[in-house]
Amino acid sequence: MKTKSISIPVKFILLFTALLALVVTPVCSTELPAAVRDIEAAFDNEVRLNVEGPYDGGLKTLRRRYSLAIEAALKSASSMGRLDESLALKEELLHTTKGDAVPETDEPETNSEVMRLRGIWRQEKARLDNARDAQIKGIAAAHDGKLRQMEERLTKELKLEEAKAVRERRENLGKVVPAASAATPMHPTDSDGFVEHMGMLVDSGGSPRKLKKSESATTKASFKPPVEIIIEAKTDSTNLRISYAANELIFNWELGPELRVGGGPAAGQHKAGAGLIPTNKYVTISWVVTPKQQSVYVDGQLRFEHAGDYSKIDNPVRVFPAHGSEVTVKTIKVKQLPSTK
Repeated sequence: MKTKSISIPVKFILLFTALLALVVTPVCSTELPAAVRDIEAAFDNEVRLNVEGPYDGGLKTLRRRYSLAIEAALKSASSMGRLDESLALKEELLHTTKGDAVPETDEPETNSEVMRLRGIWRQEKARLDNARDAQIKGIAAAHDGKLRQMEERLTKELKLEEAKAVRERRENLGKVVPAASAATPMHPTDSDGFVEHMGMLVDSGGSPRKLKKSESATTKASFKPPVEIIIEAKTDSTNLRISYAANELIFNWELGPELRVGGGPAAGQHKAGAGLIPTNKYVTISWVVTPKQQSVYVDGQLRFEHAGDYSKIDNPVRVFPAHGSEVTVKTIKVKQLPSTK
C-alpha cells in the first residue's frame, strides 16, 4: 500500500521546536551568578577589616581600663580598711585577669563598688556594640542595594528562579546584622545605662507598686556616688517622700509648698516653693549625686541642688508615703556614673 506524504510548513516545525524547548528546558538555572558571591565576599571583607578589627581593639582597651579601675578602687578600699569591699574587688580583678566575661546581671548581694564598676563597663560595652551594629547595618545596606538591582534585572529578564535566589541571599545578608536587643540587653541595663530595680525590691517587686501607711519601695542594693536615680511616681494627695542622699526629700509636704530636706549633708536646707507636684499624675524625679554635690530635678526642671561631702553615702533608694497619702511607684532606675576623680 502506498503511503501518502504529509507536508508540514517549516514555520510550524520551528514553532513546535520552540514550545518543546520551553517545556523540556527549565526557564533558568538556579545557580547564583558569580557577581552575587563577589558581593558577599566584599561584604565579609569590609566587615572584617573596618568593623570587627576596630571593635576587638576597643574591647581590649575597655578590659584594660576596667582592670585599672578595679586596681585603683582596691587600693582605695584597702587603704581605708574596708575589708569586705577589698575582698570583693580582689575577686573581680582575678576574674578580669583570667579573661572571664563581666556578668550581664548582678546578684543583690554583690558589693556596691563592684556593681558601680560593672555598671560603667556595661555602658561602655553597649556603646561599642551599638557603634559596631550601626557600621554593619550601613555596610549591609550598601551591598543590599547592589543585590536589589541584580534581583530587579533578573526579574525583568524572566530569570525568576535566579531572582528568587538573589532575594534569599539579600535576606540572609540582613541576618548577619546583630539585633540591637541582643547587643544591648534591656535587663538589667537599658539603652541609657540604667538598671530597673522595681523587680528587685526588699518587700517583693512589680510595677506599678501602690504604697500606703508604713509601706515603702526600697531597693535591695545600695549605691555610692556618683550615681543618677530616676523615680517615676505619683501621690493621690500629699507626701511623696524619697530617700537616698537624704533621710527624706518631701514633695507635697502637708504643711506647705516647700521642698523639705531631712537628714544627710543638706539637712534642713529646705527650699521654698520647690516641693509642689501635681496629684494623681506621674512625675519623673531625677536625683543626681556626686561625691561633692546633689541635684534634684522634677520633669526636667531643677528643683534643688547642694554642694557638700556626699562621698561616704552608701544607701539604698527608698520611696514612701506619709500622713495618709497613697503613693504609686512605676520606676526606680539607677545608673552608676563615671568617677570624677
